[in-house]
Amino acid sequence: MPIPASYLHLETKGQVIAYLYARQSRDPLGRSRSTEDQVSDGRDTCAKLCWTVDRVFKDAGASATRFRRKERDDFEALLEALPTAQATVLVAPDASRMYRDLAEYVRLRDALEASGVLLCYGGMVFDMANKDDRRITAQDAVAAEDEGESIRARNLRTARRSLEQGAPRGAVPFGHRRRYDPDTGELIGQEPDPTQGPLLIRMFEMVDSGVSLYRVAIWLEDQGESARHRSGIAWDASRVRVVMINPSHIGIRHSKGQLIGKAAWEAVVPEELYHRVVAKLRDPSRRMQRDSRVKHLLSRIGRCGECGALLKAKKAPQRDRSVPYYECAGLRDTALPEAWLDAYVEEALFSWLRKPAAAKALTPDRTAVAEGCAAAQKRLAAYELQLTQARELSQQFTKEGEPLLSAVSLSGVEQTLLPLIAAERDVIAGSQEEAPTAIKELLEAPDPETVWEWLKLDQKREVIRTVVNVHLHKASRRGVRGIEPGRIRLTFIGEPGFTPRPSTRRDPGRRGVDGPSRVRRSAPSLHPVPKR
Repeated sequence: MPIPASYLHLETKGQVIAYLYARQSRDPLGRSRSTEDQVSDGRDTCAKLCWTVDRVFKDAGASATRFRRKERDDFEALLEALPTAQATVLVAPDASRMYRDLAEYVRLRDALEASGVLLCYGGMVFDMANKDDRRITAQDAVAAEDEGESIRARNLRTARRSLEQGAPRGAVPFGHRRRYDPDTGELIGQEPDPTQGPLLIRMFEMVDSGVSLYRVAIWLEDQGESARHRSGIAWDASRVRVVMINPSHIGIRHSKGQLIGKAAWEAVVPEELYHRVVAKLRDPSRRMQRDSRVKHLLSRIGRCGECGALLKAKKAPQRDRSVPYYECAGLRDTALPEAWLDAYVEEALFSWLRKPAAAKALTPDRTAVAEGCAAAQKRLAAYELQLTQARELSQQFTKEGEPLLSAVSLSGVEQTLLPLIAAERDVIAGSQEEAPTAIKELLEAPDPETVWEWLKLDQKREVIRTVVNVHLHKASRRGVRGIEPGRIRLTFIGEPGFTPRPSTRRDPGRRGVDGPSRVRRSAPSLHPVPKR
């Protein structure tokens, strides 16, 4: 049978060495006793009984039920320490602090019995080798597990009710704050944070105007503690995106990625602005790794100036190493070391970006674009109407059974109108496109080279593909060292002869894009890449 703790010294006839264990579940309102309070009470109890505290184990914010999401680190450490423990007794405030799961009770019971350590809670000491003590502690464990199950059931009911009512739950979103009753600590509601709310709106306005997430993250870091993320981690582009797509900003309740409905709190961000920015952030074309398999800056972007084929990156063996170079992928008309062509194009790009012509070419006249888009939409509507009428006529017949428009005639109409419709749709889609974010950053930067160094390879390739056509011509003779004037021809956007966004896919209408029939010939002579 269990004995009162005050009688233990009569049973042991020696110094009593105690282990302390304390646990506190997650408690946002701070109503339950902290682990520090529990340990303090345990030390006081041991001091009154003249017991010596040897080790303390405590788990803060940890559940002991079978529904726990993580293991209790100190409880596991306690189980590992018991087999070699010099302790006499394990002291805890009550049974529910050690376990609310029968399986955990059995683990602790067996470890205590095997080590000969006693268990003390509620002012009583239990010996796990005694069958009566095992029965009593098992009954307490059943009661503790049942209480845990009841708490969980109440929490689930509260969660369902709060979902139905649109009440806030979970972590407080950036730009919001929670209001609690000062007397009871109960949650009253959620409202815009007077400090972070305006910052959140400014974030949406910046992205809506074309500022990159990277720039927004830098701006937030510059705001100091007022813009500090709740995690305490520095802002970056991915964290900015996660914060901005949260539907809580427009008063929409969500749970586990699913929209639940209207929330009980007011919106922080105007709904129209939110949807416009989120649509932009979720646009698949914003993915950062569209070109992740490409390892070279100009591969399949630059073209051969002789046959028009794309340039392909290759390697030429030289002594004990291989030298990467670009070669015409068609007739192999020309080749140049990769480092030479990359450096030439980059320097020319930086020089061009500093000119007023760059900003003018990359900042379209909105009025002209809108007028062009409206005209294209008008032509598109006319073409589609004509095609619809033609198809309807082909489904109508005369009294003799003849179609009002024969299949041959309909085919001719479709062959004429379908390319025109596709062209007008391309014009409309092109008028809605914006310059890539990397280009905007390069234009705004006082030193484009610094921004260029921070860009990823796929971003650099997108910039070059957007603003410049690169053509590599033959050298005047074999064995020429260096780059002869006129061998590399660059045509920037806005200049005569520029072709918008040269495609990297097969272009059968152009000779040598993927190469006409290959002619076997020796590769052009290459020279060691000079040290830069």
